[in-house]
Amino acid sequence: MGALEFRRAPLLAAVVWFALGELVGRNGRPAVLLVFALTLLVGLAVLCLRRTLRTAVVPLAGVWLVVGMWSATVQPVPERQATLLHFADGLSRTVRGSVVRVRMLPARGVAERDLDSDFDRAREPEAADAMSVDVLVDGVEEVTPDVSRMVAVRGGVRVTLMAHGDVLPDLQCGDAVEVPLQLRVPQRYNDPGAWQYADYLLAQGIGAHANARAAKLTKIGAGAARLQCRLFAAQSWAAMRLDGYVQSTANRHLPGVLRLSHDDAGMVKAMLFGDRAGLTQTQRVGFQRTGSFHLFVVSGLHVTLLAGAVFWMARQLRLGEWLATLVTLGLATGYAVLTGFGAPVQRALWMTAIFLVARLLSRERSALNGLGAAALGVLVWSPESLFESSFQMTFLAVMAIAGIAVPLGDRSFVAYARAARKLEDAWVDQTLEPRVAQLRVMLRLWGEALEAVLGRWAYWVPAVVVRSGLWAAELAMIGVVVEMVMVLPMAVYFHRATPFALPANMLSVPMVAVLAPLGVVTFVASLVSPWLATVPGA
Repeated sequence: MGALEFRRAPLLAAVVWFALGELVGRNGRPAVLLVFALTLLVGLAVLCLRRTLRTAVVPLAGVWLVVGMWSATVQPVPERQATLLHFADGLSRTVRGSVVRVRMLPARGVAERDLDSDFDRAREPEAADAMSVDVLVDGVEEVTPDVSRMVAVRGGVRVTLMAHGDVLPDLQCGDAVEVPLQLRVPQRYNDPGAWQYADYLLAQGIGAHANARAAKLTKIGAGAARLQCRLFAAQSWAAMRLDGYVQSTANRHLPGVLRLSHDDAGMVKAMLFGDRAGLTQTQRVGFQRTGSFHLFVVSGLHVTLLAGAVFWMARQLRLGEWLATLVTLGLATGYAVLTGFGAPVQRALWMTAIFLVARLLSRERSALNGLGAAALGVLVWSPESLFESSFQMTFLAVMAIAGIAVPLGDRSFVAYARAARKLEDAWVDQTLEPRVAQLRVMLRLWGEALEAVLGRWAYWVPAVVVRSGLWAAELAMIGVVVEMVMVLPMAVYFHRATPFALPANMLSVPMVAVLAPLGVVTFVASLVSPWLATVPGA
C-alpha cells in the first residue's frame, strides 16, 4: 500500500478544507461577501478543470474553505433560554409544562454524580427512590410582593423527583404537570476546554434543573406524546426487557459462571443502550480509573460494531451488496432508536450510512474516502459538530484505524494471515509474494506431519494457530494505535490520561467487538423466549 495521497481520497481532502473554513469563519463573516467569493472560486475552478485537474486543486480547496466559512456563519445556535433562567433565583415557583422524558433512577447509598442528572445523591436518604423527568415548560409563576401570577415561558427543566416514602407518579409522554420548583442554573467550569454539562443540556432543550418531592407534583391532564419522548421510552423499554431476562427462570437455572447477574445486566444496558442507571459505584470508578468508561457511552464505536457485524453476516449469507447495505442500515437505525437516538448516535448512524453508500458506489473502495464523505455530510448538516468531542473522537478513531493501523497491518503480517487460508488451493501460491507463498508451503508441511501422527483433523491445526495468532496481533495493534491517537483528546476533554488506559483498552475494545453483537443477539432472543436467549447470554 502506498503513502496517503489525497487524490485517492478526495472527499477526505474536502472535509479537511471544509473544517478549516469552519474554524476561520466561527467568529462570523458577512454572508454576502462569502457568496461573492464562492462564486468567483467556482468559476475559477471550472476554468481550471477544462485545462488540467492539477491546476484546479487550489481553487477547489478555496471553494470548500469558503463553504465551511459560510456554514459556520449561518448555522443556528441553541436557544440559551435566558427568560427561563431569569426565574432561577432561589425562590420556589410553580412550573407548568408537559412531560417529554421519564427515567427511573435506582436507589443508591453512595455519593455519585450521574452524567445525565445534575444532583448529588449523597444528599438524599440511602433508600430513596427517584425518577428523572424532563419537562417542556409552558409557564412559570412570577412572584412579587403584591401578586403571584403565571407567565408564559418557553424552555426545558430536568426535574429529579424523590419518593421520600411517597409513591412515585405514573407519568407518560405528553402528560401536563405542575410542580413547585427552585430552579437552578447548570454549573459551568471555568476551564474553556472542559466538557460543559450546561451545553450538553441545552443541546437536549434543557435550560435549568431542580429537585422536588414526588408528592408535590400534580398531573393536570394528558396530551399528545412527542416523538422525542417516544424514543426515550423505547430506550427504557429495551433496558427493562434485559432486566426481565436476568430475572427469568431460564437465566436463574444456569450455572453461576454462565448466569447473567444484575451487575452484568447493568454493564450490558450501559454498553448497548446507554442506560447507565444500573451501574454500581464500584463499576463506575473501575472503568473511569482505567480510562475505559467510553465503552458505556453509546456512540460511533457501538453503531459501527453492530453495523460491521450485520454487514459481515449478510455477506456470509450471500446477500448482494445493495441488499446487505439496506439490511445493515435498517437494523442499525432500529438499534439507534433503542438507544434514545441521541445526538452522538445520530451522527454515528449518519456517518455509517454515508460510509456504506460511498463504499457501494465507489469504484475504488477507500475507507478514508468513505470517512471523508461521512464527515462532510455530518458537518454540512450540523457544522457545530466539529467542535464536539464525540465527533472529533469518532473521526480520529476511524482515521487511526483506516489510515494508520490498516496500512501498517497490510505492510506487515496481515498478508500472512490471509495466506493461511485455503491451503488446498495450490494455485494461490503463484499469486503471492515468494515470502508469503513460502509460509503456505511450510503450513502444509507442518499439517502433513501432524496428520501422520494425530489424524486427518490435525492437518489444519498449524494454519488455524498461525491465522488466529496473526489476527489477534492485528487487533492488538489496532488497539494500540487507537489509544495512542485518543490520549490527547481524552486528556483535553475529560482530563484523564491514565497509564492503565492503553493496556485496558487493548483488551477491552477487541472484547467489546464480540460482546456487543452478542448482547444484541441476547436482547433480540429474549423478545422471543428467555430460554432462547440463554445461549448468547451465557
